[in-house]
Amino acid sequence: MSNQRTIALFGATGSTGNEFLKLALKENYIVKALVRTPEKLKITDSNLTVIKGDLSNEKAISKVVENADNIICMVSSLKSPQKDLMHNFIKLLHPIMLKNKLATLTYMAGALCYAPNKKKSKRVAFMRNTLGKITRVETSIADHDKVMQYVHQRMLPDNLKVFVTLPGGLGLTAGPSKKELKVYEKTVLKSSKFIDVAEFTLKNMDNPDCFGRYLYVA
Repeated sequence: MSNQRTIALFGATGSTGNEFLKLALKENYIVKALVRTPEKLKITDSNLTVIKGDLSNEKAISKVVENADNIICMVSSLKSPQKDLMHNFIKLLHPIMLKNKLATLTYMAGALCYAPNKKKSKRVAFMRNTLGKITRVETSIADHDKVMQYVHQRMLPDNLKVFVTLPGGLGLTAGPSKKELKVYEKTVLKSSKFIDVAEFTLKNMDNPDCFGRYLYVA
């Protein structure tokens, strides 16, 4: 019997998700990825299964997470015209996790999001109201806020092992690894590399110290 662990990955064609995919395959994980446009994914590997579908396709989502040991969500919803894309997705994913007895989820949001039960920084609020409107990402940020509230109010009480990463106080950039990311108690105005966020996630996806937390990483 194979001892390989299986990861269900959402966001494999995005910058961080793609880096995570390459790292996971290099470490010999089996990866099942939900991809809306499979031809955009340029990676082929015997341990990779690509399933066509989007975040509103309950059947496709179920197929991706079936028999998975870990669920990783690194979807970039910045350019999505759909309101509450991620909030609606997490509401679909929750009962699927319970049905399949899958308990571990790592969800990537962003450093300008408001984590539940944390004091709202005036500096972050200012950046959301200025930078968010200029770059038109305020809708995506608010969507992630709703996801975290849902996680806090609905998923954690069901004893699901969920944690949220909040990277990118000054954005995420491409390029080689810069450093091992650290966890902070609040938003840190630093930029991070896509690959470093991917490495942090792969390293900590089973870390019990992370479960139930909203981790500002930089």
